[in-house]
This record gives sequence, C-alpha cells and structure tokens, in this order.
Amino acid sequence: MLRQAFSVVPFYLTSSDGDVTNLMDYGLALGRRFRALKLWFVLRAYGADGLAEIIAGHIAMARELAGWIEAAEGWELLAPVPLSTVCFRRRPPGVDDEAELDRLNADLVERVNSSGAAFVSHTQVDGRYAARMAIGNVATRPEHVRRAWDALNS
Repeated sequence: MLRQAFSVVPFYLTSSDGDVTNLMDYGLALGRRFRALKLWFVLRAYGADGLAEIIAGHIAMARELAGWIEAAEGWELLAPVPLSTVCFRRRPPGVDDEAELDRLNADLVERVNSSGAAFVSHTQVDGRYAARMAIGNVATRPEHVRRAWDALNS
C-alpha cells in the first residue's frame, strides 16, 4: 500500500525488468522544508556563475549530440533541444512501421544500457518510442557524450 500511495512513474522511468526496486516509491519526498537546502548547498559549492557555466556546458553538449543525430543517416531527432535533454530514435532507411521502429529502439536502449558504456533512458514523443539522453551530471564531459553516441552506433 505504501508503494501504491507514493508511486508516480512517468514512462521514461518504466523498466522491462519487473524485479527492479525503486526506492523513490517507498517514502515521502525529501520533506518540503529542506528542498531549498539542496539548492543552497549547490550554490554555496559552485556559486551562481559556476552553476550557470555548468548548465551552459550541459546544454552545449546536448546540442552537439543533437547535431550528430541530425547529420547521421538513419537517426531522427524527435524534439527540440532547448536545454540538456535529447529525445531521438534510430530510423533505418526503409523502415516506416511505427511498431517496428518502437521495437528496434527499445532493443537499442536495452543493448546500450546492458553494455555499461552509457545510460540511455526512454520516453514517448507524440506517441512514438524515443531514446532519451539527459546530460546533467557535473562530471559529464564531451568525451562521455561522444562515447555514448559511439555506443548507440555500434
């Protein structure tokens, strides 16, 4: 009952593995009073200018990935990239069946994640299955994004 009461799972957090324990489903959201404390610590650690620089770097990496997707044959960008999340899918020439594209991309996400080379989540964009890369870790560098793109293409 506790899990049922706290579970709000968007499509991109669903898993094909039914044995996954998601701890977010078993407790109150961090407590309303201390939500600002997390931001305070980040601002204290990086400063407003440092945080802005990190975010700008993430956006630049996402836009570079979006450029690679748009330039590559057999790939499709599914949404604009105003921030640091990129939604895309593999679309091989001659494959137009949406169910087949959904299956192909679900297999792609599973293969990349199983390899450990990168983590790619999934979502739906206008009812179409999409791979989703969210660049937001302070340690992410351009070479990590390149490695993820290489893994998607291997």
